[in-house]
Amino acid sequence: MDLEWVELLTLARAYGISIEEVKAFLQETREQNKEVLVVK
Repeated sequence: MDLEWVELLTLARAYGISIEEVKAFLQETREQNKEVLVVK
């Protein structure tokens, strides 16, 4: 686990966001990044 991940989870808890929501968000971000790479 890198520091960014820990910070994300801490922020998520502070804002009352569940870990599942964070995972879903990260998954979406990864998929969008893949699409961007494909476009280039």
